[in-house]
Amino acid sequence: MAELLAEGKIRGIGLSEAAADTIRRATAIHPISAVQSEYSIFSRDIETSVIPACIEAGATLVAYSPLGRGMLSGAFKHDMALAKDDYRTLTPRFQGEAYQANVALVEEIAAIASAKACQPAQVALA
Repeated sequence: MAELLAEGKIRGIGLSEAAADTIRRATAIHPISAVQSEYSIFSRDIETSVIPACIEAGATLVAYSPLGRGMLSGAFKHDMALAKDDYRTLTPRFQGEAYQANVALVEEIAAIASAKACQPAQVALA
């Protein structure tokens, strides 16, 4: 990758879903431009190790799914049926007790948004 960068074929090197140790090991070989990780109200575990490693490395964090895989979009309804082939049906966030807890969180965010005269997505991103 460093050779491709030196040849001008790419502008930077990025990592996806990398652990903090991986970011540090990669940075020891060559500067890392960006790290992509899921980051939302539902998924904040990267705050303890990945974000600090990005800061140390000078890498930009590219948050994906900041609206919780659609739950915080404002269009998601708790009684909404997902298609059988929807990948979200395979994730713990959309199953059983975790799903019910997340729906309750979405409802709280919607109430805050309503009080602030904005959309749930705006609250989630703020």
